[in-house]
Amino acid sequence: DLAVLLLGIGFLYACVANIVTWSLGVNRVAAAAAAEGALPSTLGRLHPRFNTPAHAFVVMGVVSTLLLLGNAALASDASNAFWMIFKLSGLCFLLSYLLVFPAFALLRRNRADQPRPYRMPGGAAGAWGAAVVCWLFIAGACLLFFVPSPDVDPAQASRETWLLAGETLATLVVGLLLLPRRRA
Repeated sequence: DLAVLLLGIGFLYACVANIVTWSLGVNRVAAAAAAEGALPSTLGRLHPRFNTPAHAFVVMGVVSTLLLLGNAALASDASNAFWMIFKLSGLCFLLSYLLVFPAFALLRRNRADQPRPYRMPGGAAGAWGAAVVCWLFIAGACLLFFVPSPDVDPAQASRETWLLAGETLATLVVGLLLLPRRRA
């Protein structure tokens, strides 16, 4: 019993430490993007004493809380709420890579003379081949998130899929709304 308890505490510590470091990095990136004009300026405001992106942390906390409450309210039980939150976070993490791989190949073509610290063998064909293979794997992984959770009632499976699709679409729309607008 004591060993299980200690392993559980260690696991929870590892999860919290992982989440904290990821949120520190994400909010620091948001602040840097805001400082360059790629995100709303409020996300770039730093805490006067600690020099941390305090406003980005607050925005992330509000959005996360809304997503958690929404999933808890719409879930059939606690297990379903966990799986839906897991799926949405994993899906949002992977979706960005669907743009990264084609961007890699396009930048290799459009900025071929740009100095890089690494070289991928195979030229343009190798770059495009790698980009396509990686894109297909990520797209496949994204589709797997829409498979119903292991313990979901078959009657709820369609509802869960549509809920995840709606949450994902809402997240993408919010992200697009945060993009800077071109000035005339």
